[in-house]
Amino acid sequence: MRTTKLLVCALLAIVVSGCATSPIPEGYTGPRAVISDWSRSESTYRASIFYVAEVNARPIKTSLEATRQRNSGRGFMMNTTTIDREVPATTLTLKLKGTTVYGAPIQELLMAATMYSVEDVVEVSLTSGERYVVRGDLFEDKRAIWLENASTGERVGKSIQPK
Repeated sequence: MRTTKLLVCALLAIVVSGCATSPIPEGYTGPRAVISDWSRSESTYRASIFYVAEVNARPIKTSLEATRQRNSGRGFMMNTTTIDREVPATTLTLKLKGTTVYGAPIQELLMAATMYSVEDVVEVSLTSGERYVVRGDLFEDKRAIWLENASTGERVGKSIQPK
């Protein structure tokens, strides 16, 4: 059983990594900014992760994937992994996502009523050398996600996702 689980996880990691691309286009030599994903620990077995899922409609490696990979086979304990990534310092379209995660997949099945998610597509103009952070709220009565300048706390970008 354990061998089967490890094999499935390994195959999933290969498939997912094959789909993800670099947020920096091949041959790009221009200015860059950094976007950091963010997580909020809610208990020893539950957290919320807020991350960039796509840059200009191209999927990239996410903190959700990194967290699931890190926690695979480790029981109910939750340890999040967040990613910092360089991106072109220009106008970009970003798909931002936030989700509740548990340490083990069975917990997510059992706690489905407390699993929350949020998604938005935003257009942002990033400044060279600046760092930005994906932030959000995931509660029963409030779900929001945004990008902010790490040094000023100011929200950047505008939603372009149809409501």
